[in-house]
Amino acid sequence: GNGRHGAFVPVLSSNEIFKQYRDLTSVALDNIARNPDVKTVALVTATRALFQLNNDYSIEELPQSRNYGAALEGLSNVVTRLLRAGKKVVLVVDNPTFPDPTVCLNRVTTLGFINDAVAAKKDPRCVITIRKHLDLSMKYRSLLAEIQRIDPERITIFDTLRHLCDIDKGVCLPYKNERLLYSYSDHISDYAAGMIGTDLNALLSKE
Repeated sequence: GNGRHGAFVPVLSSNEIFKQYRDLTSVALDNIARNPDVKTVALVTATRALFQLNNDYSIEELPQSRNYGAALEGLSNVVTRLLRAGKKVVLVVDNPTFPDPTVCLNRVTTLGFINDAVAAKKDPRCVITIRKHLDLSMKYRSLLAEIQRIDPERITIFDTLRHLCDIDKGVCLPYKNERLLYSYSDHISDYAAGMIGTDLNALLSKE
């Protein structure tokens, strides 16, 4: 991800907005398609990369993005290529987006309502309701649903919302169970990855 091609993004497209990802994606897909030991492929990429948003701390501009068609084509091409190679596909839903953890970092107490209040006071962007997150990410989630319709029996959507948000309270925060959920920019922490990975691996073992 630190080379001249940047990080791997699972899109195959002639659209210029995805030009930097072509070489890495082609190499990865060729190797996966030829590997008989790979039965199921989990695909995950940042919403901001898929729609080429302008920052890594918010998806506020997503509802107005004009890149839906390009993103749909690019990801669909990858998924179709994997299906033709006999693979199953799991689309892992991207996490809520927050500012860098250094902006949202607070001393986490055992009292949830204090944590929420302090986070909101420090920077209101460090707290987002599930309703608002779903509203902002509707275009992204609609894209995943459209791709799943290509082959519903072999394409599964794995939602990470319950791992990264408090469903009962209807809110998403940068921490959970007194542990940070994000490491740098909008990348999830090892703790969050462990929670998600446990359930994702369980799903993959059944595929």
